[in-house]
Amino acid sequence: MRNHRHKRKRASQGRARESLYGRAACGTNNRSTRMITNPPDRGVEIKKRVKMDEVIYQIHWIGFTVKADSESAMSLYQNIFQDTFGKVQPLGNGGRGFKEIYVGLLGIKIYLTPISSSSEPYWCIEIPGLACEQLTPDHLFGLFTYLEGNFKGRYKFTRLDFAFDHVGFTPEDVEAAVRNNLVRSLAKRESLHIESTPFLPRDDGELGTYTVEFGSNQSERMITVYNKRGYTRLEFQMRDARADLVAKELFSSFEEKEWFKIAIAHLRDFADFETDWWEKFVTANARAFQTISRARDVSMGKIMRWMVKQVSPALSVVMDTLTPEEIKSLINQGRKRRGPRYDSLLPKPVDAGDGAA
Repeated sequence: MRNHRHKRKRASQGRARESLYGRAACGTNNRSTRMITNPPDRGVEIKKRVKMDEVIYQIHWIGFTVKADSESAMSLYQNIFQDTFGKVQPLGNGGRGFKEIYVGLLGIKIYLTPISSSSEPYWCIEIPGLACEQLTPDHLFGLFTYLEGNFKGRYKFTRLDFAFDHVGFTPEDVEAAVRNNLVRSLAKRESLHIESTPFLPRDDGELGTYTVEFGSNQSERMITVYNKRGYTRLEFQMRDARADLVAKELFSSFEEKEWFKIAIAHLRDFADFETDWWEKFVTANARAFQTISRARDVSMGKIMRWMVKQVSPALSVVMDTLTPEEIKSLINQGRKRRGPRYDSLLPKPVDAGDGAA
């Protein structure tokens, strides 16, 4: 039987240590890079040109479960996350087998009080993509240290997504490799799922998005490759025992420069393509994603984008037709009705009756 597998050259793992706002070269080349000696002001977005052969990697989703009482969940949140995501607020409903859900900025959630009263008390925290982007490696190493110090043997990671941006291949390349049996994988070919939207704009303004999923969303591992952001992103999604294994290996390293090597090893254990573009990817230059914004600013940006798209026409009519007193009354009604959901976005408490901005 013909062996299609190529002999792979081991890439050198020597990479320069990067500061939180620096860059590291990894893979076969140790290039000298310009360091940013002072971190940018919080809330200031800095756009940097990315080399074509440079991959940016980051953790893009984390979920974990702890066997302990609800008070310990709030204590962990206050110690690790509250400075970044503000105080959590109750949603007023349950879900996913819990009676209570609390939410902070950018969708970070705490699930409390299991519906099953016979089970041992436990709770879950879920940190989705946008929220993960606001966390530095120090946050995540601090989380791991806190869990190990307070709940060792009583916690486990239940989901971990690892993202690779600016990879040097396309979703169509991945599709073609699977169709042509140029992949060694535990996933079956029938799990290949394609979604093409020819006229949907990408984030860079180009028309047409393409998404390839390989593996099952119900299994422990799957990959998604898409170009909706303009560049190509590969997301490696892990659940349950696999997520717990990989997350603990990443965080116990206490060196974010090791994350690329660790994640690539587990990715290749799941799917290894026998193509030139894959060989270049797994030995690429890489650097960690750099957190340069605040959760409050990102949340306000989302609100403003929604306002521009959905509210601005009606708002312009209100401003052009109502008197200043009517507009002031409308704003005060909104302040009374909004509840605590937006408290973390406000610079200071506002009296709903004083008409202050």
